[in-house]
Amino acid sequence: MFVPLLGAGLLVATCGVARTAETSQGRYFAKKEYAPQPLPRFADLRDRLPAPIFDDQPEWVRMYWKAWELAFRNFHQPAPGSGFVSPFIDAAFNQNIFQWDTCFLTMFCNVAHPLVPGIGSLDNFYAKQHPDGAICREIGRATGADFPEWVNREGRSLFSRWGWNVGPNDPVIYAGREAPQPPPILTLDALNHPILYLLEYAIGLKADARENALTWRLGSPARQGCERFRFNGHVVSLVAEPVAPEGKRFQVTVKSEGAFNLRLIHQGRGKSVSVKAGEQVIPMP
Repeated sequence: MFVPLLGAGLLVATCGVARTAETSQGRYFAKKEYAPQPLPRFADLRDRLPAPIFDDQPEWVRMYWKAWELAFRNFHQPAPGSGFVSPFIDAAFNQNIFQWDTCFLTMFCNVAHPLVPGIGSLDNFYAKQHPDGAICREIGRATGADFPEWVNREGRSLFSRWGWNVGPNDPVIYAGREAPQPPPILTLDALNHPILYLLEYAIGLKADARENALTWRLGSPARQGCERFRFNGHVVSLVAEPVAPEGKRFQVTVKSEGAFNLRLIHQGRGKSVSVKAGEQVIPMP
């Protein structure tokens, strides 16, 4: 979905000035129209999202759910006449959407695909690709029009929008006029850390869809795991229960809708298991 945009110099313009809309935009992208659909609601899908188990740090789990709640507030449908072709997640900086933020905000959506629409967010940038290959990195949400860069007084681009180059006495300058300070925004840190990093680094789940494999590094001495973990079309629940003091040994219960290869790693020792559909219990040495 978004890998080509991150590739080496691949047809992505910085669009320092606005470009007029062209009817031939998006000619190389297969999706041409938006099929209206209701946006998902957090309250409706909470019980279907991946549910982390991390008894060692329960406040991290609470933060995880709060991050999802915030994410659901920032899913949007394409505005009529914008020419966008997919619902999207927005960093909420202003009434534009930004390619850089979108690349990272869609990363955590992968763990809940296809329940949430974030993975398709970058479709809208491809749909706005110009005939010469340029894709503007900032596009108006309401109109779909390219938007020129914002810069500060020193002429530095504020494209990243993460705030370290915008101080309280450094108003944004746009089109020769001072603009208000940007409001709080969603960023890579705001959502990826509580969601993606909790699952991958604290709990230790690392999926490899190409190999149909899941590696789990058990790093906590307490009960840990994730219910409804999603990867490669599978919905998997994994729970590691300590069966010896101080988390020296675990018993792992796995429930899966399909077969995959599971690699368990604990205290430097590894164990590979061919998981089948159904439930199985795996003792760890």
